[in-house]
Amino acid sequence: MSEMITVGDAIARTLEQYHVEAIYGVISIHNLPIADAVGQRGNIRFVPARGEAGSVTMADAHGRFSGLGVALTSTGAGAGNAVGALVEAMNACHAAAAFDRAGRKGLAGCGYRFYSRNPRSADVPQGQF
Repeated sequence: MSEMITVGDAIARTLEQYHVEAIYGVISIHNLPIADAVGQRGNIRFVPARGEAGSVTMADAHGRFSGLGVALTSTGAGAGNAVGALVEAMNACHAAAAFDRAGRKGLAGCGYRFYSRNPRSADVPQGQF
């Protein structure tokens, strides 16, 4: 029988496989499954931020020196606050990933485009990570 895992655990495991060392972010009810999985596994350090723009900026800086920077943001207006920093990472051609809930992410960097895995937006082209 195959092992059942949560989406948060799957994201945490995937980030570990990409050798992510730290996640910068703001914890909210919507991204709590990711934060819980990261905390329970204990292999990725969580660095709290005061706001989403700051968390993505820190992730961008981390990515410029160490490969992939990862930010965890809240949804709605919080995710919107992260867009400016994601655009900066994209313009600088640096890889940055921002998660606002399990199953939805924004990507920045050369060759990436922003997208949502929201099932209601099936007409939006889907990128890959």
